[in-house]
Amino acid sequence: LSINLDIFLRTIFLTFAFLWITYLGSKIGEDYLAVNTILLQFIILASFFLDAYAFSTEGLVGFAIGRRNQKSFLTVVKNSIQVSFITALLISIIYIILFKEIINLITDIEILRFISFQHILWVIIIPPVACFCYQLDGIFIGASQTKEIRNAMIVSVLGYLGVSILLTRYLGNHGIWFSLLLFMIFRAITLQFYFKNILRKF
Repeated sequence: LSINLDIFLRTIFLTFAFLWITYLGSKIGEDYLAVNTILLQFIILASFFLDAYAFSTEGLVGFAIGRRNQKSFLTVVKNSIQVSFITALLISIIYIILFKEIINLITDIEILRFISFQHILWVIIIPPVACFCYQLDGIFIGASQTKEIRNAMIVSVLGYLGVSILLTRYLGNHGIWFSLLLFMIFRAITLQFYFKNILRKF
């Protein structure tokens, strides 16, 4: 019950972070709100692929910790992060190749296409950066260190809210995407800070 509650709270904060993007986009204009909604689907689609590695890692991490095998645990962590990062790079390359065709297929509104192409860089950059926090999530869940996940998410969201307000004020819609990138980095850094707690299990 305690583990599920921690994950539930973490998910609430994560959901709020993505709703915040919608809120900020609506403040800039309807066109940007529409474009952000479209581009977020690319980020979410990438996360589905990358989270698959995180889900697999959960069981392997739990098995290694149950056996008190630190070498096996560190091997799982290293391999999962490497495979996830390589996959994220492949996803970004696919986005580069197919982005124009997909956007043209999704919308026939010229202004939305124009704004989308202005922001393609963020769609390309975010998956390889975000893969680290996705994998760390899986590692911590596998280790049943859910309090750390909850606390890391709370700190990350609070930091994200602060920088998003500031960056949006000076960079407009690019500020929203830059702050999302920083949010993924915040998540990885805060989870890395708690990583030593897992190592104490061995």
